[in-house]
Amino acid sequence: LSCLPDDVSVTANSYLLPHIADRKEIYPLRDTLAYRTDLIVFDMRSEKDRALYQSYLMMGYRLYNEDYSYIAIIADVSWNENK
Repeated sequence: LSCLPDDVSVTANSYLLPHIADRKEIYPLRDTLAYRTDLIVFDMRSEKDRALYQSYLMMGYRLYNEDYSYIAIIADVSWNENK
């Protein structure tokens, strides 16, 4: 999670939220897209998160960083890392 830029909005599952709680804008991961954030973090140990990961990729998010055994981070297609 140290690769997450400080100034981005992030969605993550409830297990990972405490690890990024110092951010200005964070949201819990849901089955539906409640908030459009710059990055979404998935716990790849969770079957539910792995399924949501695939769904969000199909909705236009793109891969940002991943470690298939633990986490995957995807970015909103409109987010530019070099803003």
